[in-house]
Amino acid sequence: MANAWFSYPFDNPAGETEPFGGGAKPDSNVQCPDGTPITALLSGTISGLNGPSGEMPAWGAAVTIRLDKPINQIATHTAYLHLQPLSPALAIGQHVDAGALIGYSGGGSAAGAQKVPVGFALYNGDIYGFGPTWGQYLGNPLLNPYPVLRAAAGGNLGTGFSLSTTAQNLASGLSPSTDVSTFLWALDQALILNNPFNVQNVQMDTIAGVTFTDPFSWISQFGQNCVDDFSALTVRAVFLVLGLLMLYKVASAFVDFGAVGGVVSGTVSTATKAAALL
Repeated sequence: MANAWFSYPFDNPAGETEPFGGGAKPDSNVQCPDGTPITALLSGTISGLNGPSGEMPAWGAAVTIRLDKPINQIATHTAYLHLQPLSPALAIGQHVDAGALIGYSGGGSAAGAQKVPVGFALYNGDIYGFGPTWGQYLGNPLLNPYPVLRAAAGGNLGTGFSLSTTAQNLASGLSPSTDVSTFLWALDQALILNNPFNVQNVQMDTIAGVTFTDPFSWISQFGQNCVDDFSALTVRAVFLVLGLLMLYKVASAFVDFGAVGGVVSGTVSTATKAAALL
């Protein structure tokens, strides 16, 4: 029987720099052979597959799982990265038990640009690498996955697992309200403007050995992109009007706009009369 994927050597990302783009390294890479079955370490519900729309992110095929029991106040999700192309049987909202198969290690055969050993990360959002708190918590000791892998390799990863008290104290008081974070993320997504012609993941058809984009699928997604952009423009306009109104209210505390209007009106009236006499 093959060894479990987490029984192979893995690194501790604490203090390391991410080789792809800099910043703190968030995931621990496990040196298991390509094609090793990757099983869930903890039970939860699949909340993300690859990117927000299913697109392939730079770190390749990824599965994000919202844990049934969070490890701590910000480690609410686990993520498995650098996998081979994901099985179509996986679906967002699907519950997986600890030990359930979720994919296969990539390495040289990983989907996406980063051909590195399978990565394991702790996260605090539904889609790994995307969300309002990514930069805020990057490098936080409460998101260091090394202790989780070490506990799994030692057979000590139980339902009561948590990071050390020292790590808990280092990040105490740093986690915002989940509702606020969710709202800010939704608002951020609502304000994004995209090129409506940038249509991805459309259905493909094949006739006589020639594969081409299904026109109806393309038109459908193009229309959806236009609707999304119109909605973003509407939200931006609302915020602009509200911002101008707030600016007016604040300025009113320092400027008597009524008096200014009277002076301007008097000046215009005087100028009009002078022009009539000429």
